[in-house]
Amino acid sequence: MLLKREHWKPAEKQFVTDNIGKLSPHEMARHLRKTEKAVEQYIHRNRIIVNEKVNRNVVKEILTIKFKDPGYFNPTRAFYDAVGISQKRWWALYKGQQQINEDEYTRLVSHFDITMKEVLEIKQLSLNFSEDGNSTGNN
Repeated sequence: MLLKREHWKPAEKQFVTDNIGKLSPHEMARHLRKTEKAVEQYIHRNRIIVNEKVNRNVVKEILTIKFKDPGYFNPTRAFYDAVGISQKRWWALYKGQQQINEDEYTRLVSHFDITMKEVLEIKQLSLNFSEDGNSTGNN
């Protein structure tokens, strides 16, 4: 038996975007009258960030250099093997749930053939200042 797939309506998409992190996928599914799995898949496929924990998402900054929108990049098994980052780790880095380490950063920059000028732009060698004027010390 084939299930009829329904397209997401603009209002449903907006509801998920507005309530990500506020409501669980289960609660959103109940409100939208969709399955929890459908909501989870929509969030994953559209790369909606749930709980970004890092101050600076360097992975997205790297991808932005090479792609107009980081969402255009679709990693493959060959990519994971080439950079030595597991699929699970990649998505944790991409979603900002974990901080990239120096070795992973070096491998990504090398893999994407990013120039030294671009690296310096990512690293922002000048000090970053918070709103109150104190240095954040983040690179």
